[in-house]
Amino acid sequence: MPDIPASGNTASGDDIGSLFQVGVVHGGVVVTGAAAAATGPRPRQLPLRPVPFVNRQVDLGRLDRLLRPARAQAGPALLVLVGAPGVGKTALAVHWAHRVRDRFADGALYVDMRGYGPGFPLDPSAALDGFLRALGTPPDHIPDDEADRASLFRSLLDGKRLLVVVDNARSPHQVRLLLPASPLCCTVVTSRSVLSGLVVREGAARVTLDALSPAESADLLGELIGPDEVAADRPAALRVAELCGCLPLTLRIAGERASEWPGPRLPRLEAELRDERQRLDALASPDDELSDTRVVFSWSYRALGPELRAAFRLLGLHPVPDVGVDVAAALFGVPPATATRLLRELASVSLAQPHLPGRFRVHDLLREYAAELVAARGTPAERDAAVRRSATWLLLRADRARLRILPHSATAPPPPIPDGVSAPADFADESEALRWLEDERPTLLAVLDQLVERGEHELVWKTAAAVDGFFEMRSYRDDLRRTALRAVEAATALGDHLGEALSLLTLADACWRDGSADEAVDRYHAARAAGRAAAREETGRGVRPDWVTGFAARGIGLVLTDREDHAGARGHFTESLEVFTGIGERRGAGMALLSLGQCAAGLGEFAEAVARGTEAVRIFEELADTWTAAWGRLALGRSLIAAGRPGEAAGQLAGATGVFRAFGDARSEAMSLHAHGDALTATGDPGDRALWELAAQRYEQVGDPQAAGLRARLG
Repeated sequence: MPDIPASGNTASGDDIGSLFQVGVVHGGVVVTGAAAAATGPRPRQLPLRPVPFVNRQVDLGRLDRLLRPARAQAGPALLVLVGAPGVGKTALAVHWAHRVRDRFADGALYVDMRGYGPGFPLDPSAALDGFLRALGTPPDHIPDDEADRASLFRSLLDGKRLLVVVDNARSPHQVRLLLPASPLCCTVVTSRSVLSGLVVREGAARVTLDALSPAESADLLGELIGPDEVAADRPAALRVAELCGCLPLTLRIAGERASEWPGPRLPRLEAELRDERQRLDALASPDDELSDTRVVFSWSYRALGPELRAAFRLLGLHPVPDVGVDVAAALFGVPPATATRLLRELASVSLAQPHLPGRFRVHDLLREYAAELVAARGTPAERDAAVRRSATWLLLRADRARLRILPHSATAPPPPIPDGVSAPADFADESEALRWLEDERPTLLAVLDQLVERGEHELVWKTAAAVDGFFEMRSYRDDLRRTALRAVEAATALGDHLGEALSLLTLADACWRDGSADEAVDRYHAARAAGRAAAREETGRGVRPDWVTGFAARGIGLVLTDREDHAGARGHFTESLEVFTGIGERRGAGMALLSLGQCAAGLGEFAEAVARGTEAVRIFEELADTWTAAWGRLALGRSLIAAGRPGEAAGQLAGATGVFRAFGDARSEAMSLHAHGDALTATGDPGDRALWELAAQRYEQVGDPQAAGLRARLG
């Protein structure tokens, strides 16, 4: 937690080449950058345009007509595309969105709500968090309450021309909070459900998408296997289209596979699909949602070799549509190079889709089919082993990222690397680690849900310990608190006191950040008790239990400092310092000293405040902890001003400002500029106003309310 009330620890920049080292990241740590300001780049989140895309001219024309001309008296356009699985709803929505996006000067937002398919649907609050970040909202300005997030989202879009695509929604509840109120915006929703609630209450225009016509289906086959062959045997092409249910997804899979055969291909394709239908008819269920696609899925799956079949089945255990090559390698139990080959071969027959470099997506219908296969063909032990392989690899990789960005944070005892899993590689630098954590965040959260459901308690709390610092740093407050709660429950169920202590400490920090001070104090006390229990049991399991005791004591002291109970806080800071000194935890000792300095300043003991701050800065510099040393200089500079030594304060604050600027940390730079201006005022230097002006600009850049007070001071 920070030592300066209401300011927080902030690191910034889109490319952080040398991140600060911050223990367990106790409280108030936020990373901001270009996206933190509302003036950042316009969001351009649409997926790639689907290719090939055949016809749908009637549906495209209807969408064009439903897109209202922008006028003040009209409500925002809300278009709902509904239809059966595999009918091409997403492809049509994305194709049309690309076609009209030039009408929306303020950008386009896209989210997959994961309403259907294996895994858990995306919560509207999480979708709003992503939208607000994409629109440039500083993470620490995103409300915790779901309704408040929706209100802020609507406010930001007021008067804007923005296109919003909400894909794969399950219910009106998933959608309502994501709807802009600006009449200049347009929202497109896709769903298997008819979403009657949106039509009745929000006045949505519903477009029901049917399967392609036989002629359109034949045209799509022509794009895949050659128009000349389709033209030469149009009746066969129409029969193949019927066997594929005239669904774009199944037509693509069949066409992609047949495109590799020597000609003529249509007779062979028709014969094989007809044989597969006869084989499956006896197994059909009248309420089978996959019935229209199962013929092609089964036919395509049975054509794979044993290695590819096993890989496809295991993708049914992955809880999100997107999968990275390294995660897939662990899931399959093969080296990354083999996983890359397998995914590319699956993509070549349209059972997966290249998404981003090193990443693939699997259609939700195909994931459902794969989940059926893995449930029917594998043993529970095999399924559990695959889930543990991928989850353990993710945990170990996340832990390497944690060590790169937060090298002084708590280290949980790592689980052993399972057989068939390659050890994760190190990250080249902090920026690469942060990018990986951001890219894999949806997967990490979904895997945690999966592990909780399976009762994998050890992997739950250790995964949480690996990612909680990142969640706090990026102000993913919902993720932090939810993950910490699950970690506490898992460690408690396991009877692991060290895991319980670390998880309770993180949960206490999350409570403190949320303003739940009383709950935070209770959690800090519980963390200390669990830490003491762990100390009685054993040592040598990563972080020392006393480390928890030291930071828990400091956390309680900071809560009391927020309440201006400096005398009470001093006892806790002193305890923290004694603990850290006793176990040789120098950075923890430096943070305790900085806290004691803040406490002394609050009691008017400015000489002690300066002495404590000076010692803390010395420790941070010896640790080569550049950012934290600058943070210490900011606190020390304020103490020097209060002690009547503004000239010395100016030097400390100038140094801090330079570091914060190099890190692109606008908020901390603003605070140091602000304090530097105060120091110059005390010396009679007329340069104070120039520094305050710069400080006000930085505050405004990150949306800090201190900007208004400083502007009033400038007059």
